[in-house]
Amino acid sequence: MAGPWNDGVAPQLTWAQLKTLNPAGYKPSQVFYVSDVGVGGSYWYSNGVRWRAVNGALWLLNLASDVAHDGTTSQLKMAELPLPAGLIQQGDMLEVHATSDANAGGSTATFTHRLGTAGTTADAQLFQFSQPAGSAVQGSANKRMRRTSATTLRLLDAAGASGLGTGSGVTSTLISVTVPDLDANATKLGLYLAEGTGGVRITTLRGWAVELITAGA
Repeated sequence: MAGPWNDGVAPQLTWAQLKTLNPAGYKPSQVFYVSDVGVGGSYWYSNGVRWRAVNGALWLLNLASDVAHDGTTSQLKMAELPLPAGLIQQGDMLEVHATSDANAGGSTATFTHRLGTAGTTADAQLFQFSQPAGSAVQGSANKRMRRTSATTLRLLDAAGASGLGTGSGVTSTLISVTVPDLDANATKLGLYLAEGTGGVRITTLRGWAVELITAGA
């Protein structure tokens, strides 16, 4: 059924185009389709102060296929998500879901999440999780970080937790991590893997999904 806003069709924009619009000038019923953010794009509206994702959250990425490591001790990039400037706003959360398995024991794989402008191991380390040696050849993590300032992300979960509570397998050198200015810079969220012992096994990333949860009631 057609409505008063563009005959019921949400105008299509890029994120850069949406950011040029003043949210104070739009009503919550005026929804925009942003073609370059989210799996299959995403829908956004204004609450009068900022742009928010419809329903408060959206999936930014869901890895479509497995990615195998080369089995060396080099920290190799397994997956990457570009994040445009201004997408992560004050109070927003990023939640990552990662899972992997290996074809043998005998080594411990360490996954490192990094965020920065370089898209390399020079970017800031957010947190790590491990896939242990021995018979435990599966690894996973489900972690959340919140923007507390334009240059700071804070880990919301126990630093040693593989999930959202207490546990083991995930470490973070800092609870609050300094990152490039998220308002001014396009950044890259990268997932990197290194084996503790080279030439022993192949670890494969089976899934990596990233969700943006916008702040507010």
